[in-house]
Amino acid sequence: LQGKAMGQAAQRAKTDPTFGRIPKDIKDGTRGLVISPPVEVSGTSVRIRTTELDPQELRYSLLFWDELVLPQNNVVMIAAGPIENFLVEAGALKLRRQEFGSFVHDSNAFATTHIQAFRDLDAETPGKWSLATGPRSFNWDSLEGGDRSGFSLELFRAIPVPDAEVPLQEVLEFRVRRRPELLALRAEVDSFTASVVMAENPNAELEKKAAYIQKACIDLLAVGREWKFPVRVSDLKCSFEMNPGSAFGAMVAGYGGGTLIAMPEVSAVIAGALSVLKINADFKRQPVRPRTTPYQYVY
Repeated sequence: LQGKAMGQAAQRAKTDPTFGRIPKDIKDGTRGLVISPPVEVSGTSVRIRTTELDPQELRYSLLFWDELVLPQNNVVMIAAGPIENFLVEAGALKLRRQEFGSFVHDSNAFATTHIQAFRDLDAETPGKWSLATGPRSFNWDSLEGGDRSGFSLELFRAIPVPDAEVPLQEVLEFRVRRRPELLALRAEVDSFTASVVMAENPNAELEKKAAYIQKACIDLLAVGREWKFPVRVSDLKCSFEMNPGSAFGAMVAGYGGGTLIAMPEVSAVIAGALSVLKINADFKRQPVRPRTTPYQYVY
């Protein structure tokens, strides 16, 4: 029995890059993202750049989030198009509608729809959902903000993302076929704060985690080569809350403009590009809902 168990463990280690290193609750958890077409809400005005989801942003979201939700309302009506309908039929996207009375202003309706959808979803499954913001999605100048101690982890030129022209069916098939590699990178980032912030020696743990993240990027870049379609090398930024009184907090506070950790093995895979991991003291937006997990906002 022991030999059989060891054989099964060895087989799992070959097919699952996270086996034996990533906590099961992080690895097996699903993540959801509230998305939007490129819309800017400023004061009482709403500027809809296009009614379609940004194609590059959509492909990025499909790779790194398991479930996507597109909020809708009866005041600012953006009907689902062929792309949205295809993703709904494929089970990758859900439409979530909210009804308002005629007295609600357009800008309030659109902003409230997205914020409330995120709040409701996060209340149902705490920590699972994030809200996509920024110029390619939902951009509201009155989104709750405020100084909050934290740090950011950024990966520059390290993640392969299919080009906007890659058929969505190909993206969906790839994320199923290569789920272990996608989960490996996601799990390393998700577990970063728990590993480094609580370590007795944050510097040593930071170097170790950086090596794990680099390997996850390399594995993902390697399997990305199987595509016969164009691939972009993309960035990733996420923010974490931080206790200023911790050893890691003191270390990050001394970074000033941030510290760069070179990822030479990733750079070697991407000819002509310098790939780095950057840790920086950062101020997060005030959370829409209190939580301890990263990705409340996705830029």
